[in-house]
Amino acid sequence: MVAGVYGLGLTILLASSLTPLYLLHILTSITGFQILKRRKWAAGLALFLFPLMLVFSISTVWYYLGGGINSNIATIALNLTLMLYAAFALISVFLISISWKEFK
Repeated sequence: MVAGVYGLGLTILLASSLTPLYLLHILTSITGFQILKRRKWAAGLALFLFPLMLVFSISTVWYYLGGGINSNIATIALNLTLMLYAAFALISVFLISISWKEFK
């Protein structure tokens, strides 16, 4: 749920004309809320959205690192949060996979 809100804010700031990213992050927010309610369909949707979330974060970091390492603190903070976004996406998929039987 937090990843969806973060991604939505990032999309508004960086790429406001990319409608598919809005859809991805709105779906991620809805899915995160439903996972807290232990819905099995939400867990399946989260597993489906995982590769898209991972590609979004890694490609954005790759884009910003393409010009070389920037000493601007804002760019460094953005890259670090995107790396955390990717790491938490990996962790969440692992947690959903091991607790699949607990979803209704």
